Amino acid sequence: MPKVSVIIPAYNVMRFLPSTVNSVLEQTFKNFELIIIDDGSSDHIVQWSAELVDPRIKFISQENKGAQIARNVGIENAVGEYIALLDADDLWEPTKLEKQVSYLERHSDIGVVYTWTGLIDERGNSLGRVVASQACGNVWEKIIVRDDILCSNSVALIRSKCFDAVGYFDPDLEGFQDWDMGIRLAYKYQFGVVKEVLTFYRHRSQSMSRSRSMEGTKKTSIEVIEKSFKSVPDGFQHLKRKSYSCVYLSQGWMQIDQGDAREALRYLREALSYHFPILFSEYCTRLVVAISMVLIFGPGGYEGLRKLTHNLRLLRLGINKKVSAQ
Repeated sequence: MPKVSVIIPAYNVMRFLPSTVNSVLEQTFKNFELIIIDDGSSDHIVQWSAELVDPRIKFISQENKGAQIARNVGIENAVGEYIALLDADDLWEPTKLEKQVSYLERHSDIGVVYTWTGLIDERGNSLGRVVASQACGNVWEKIIVRDDILCSNSVALIRSKCFDAVGYFDPDLEGFQDWDMGIRLAYKYQFGVVKEVLTFYRHRSQSMSRSRSMEGTKKTSIEVIEKSFKSVPDGFQHLKRKSYSCVYLSQGWMQIDQGDAREALRYLREALSYHFPILFSEYCTRLVVAISMVLIFGPGGYEGLRKLTHNLRLLRLGINKKVSAQ
């Protein structure tokens, strides 16, 4: 019986899927099954899958029902002690599963272990940025406020019994089902972290996260917040305003990416109206600097500073080379 079940939902992603599958097959940890769920694709995935000869690969086809239902189908069919979710355009370093399995084997009290993430473009080139949380242990108060621990579905290795306790992905949510799942997992289980860039998240111009409108992003974030806080004890309800504040800061950053400092300033004010002390957080301080730089020098002036701060952060994390999947 395989130790790990790797689940990849796929919908019209044949441009990236072969590389993603290869990054699984090239893992140094070999005791896994790989379940690919074709979610009603109209590309040549069925013909391609017929040529896969590795006996560890299972291929399931269904009508298009959405990535979350496809993930749930994968979980239902998984037999491994641990479950690793992988988006069809993301990549893994060869030692990812080995290091995560080792972590869970050494820490029986941990339900979820995640890795640091490098951001790459459509060609697999580094964008010079990493998502590197230090949070471990009881992370629920952190993750319910801001979704910066499990930054994508592809980072975590989860004990399969955890899904028996918290349930599967919620298909009724319009978005951010991964954040909702992270909140539910963190409420019941301890988290661990492998402090290495072992996952690569691909920024795609046509991906759901990129094409979704900013207002839609805000709406779906608030939907997750409202759902989550329905069952939160009274003593933690104060975190709700802080969570709303982080949503508006995130909207501000999205406006900075568009070069619109005045709209970003509007969202900053909205964030402070919910939780003024967030002004003194690093996340907010950086946004204030970004808004100021764009207002004074324009978007180009801020980009130089942004690259410098990203490089300094990599050095602080002990990452002294470009993070790349190639």
